[in-house]
Amino acid sequence: GEACQKFGKLPLQRRGCYISLKDLGNVKSVLEEYAASELQQGPNGKRSCDCIVFSDGGRILGLGDLGAWGMGIPIGKLDLYAVCAGVNPHRTMPVIIDVGCSDAAGN
Repeated sequence: GEACQKFGKLPLQRRGCYISLKDLGNVKSVLEEYAASELQQGPNGKRSCDCIVFSDGGRILGLGDLGAWGMGIPIGKLDLYAVCAGVNPHRTMPVIIDVGCSDAAGN
């Protein structure tokens, strides 16, 4: 829980795709841009993605709304899929849909 609450302050390598309200109407291009820069190329020359985990960072583990700092949840789920199911971690996308948390006064 504490790691999720402090995710934005952890010194980690870049990981995860963030989609915001400003991306409305361009979500596909945001995902394609992330895939082009982060995913492995398949034998057909295209980027290969076997699994995407989306989260809005809300209601995480009883911690409340973490917003963009909730990226640890989709990353952790994909890590479990890699270890337990053999999913190639280089062909996965953790995604946060950052539409704010709380209300207008809390954002």
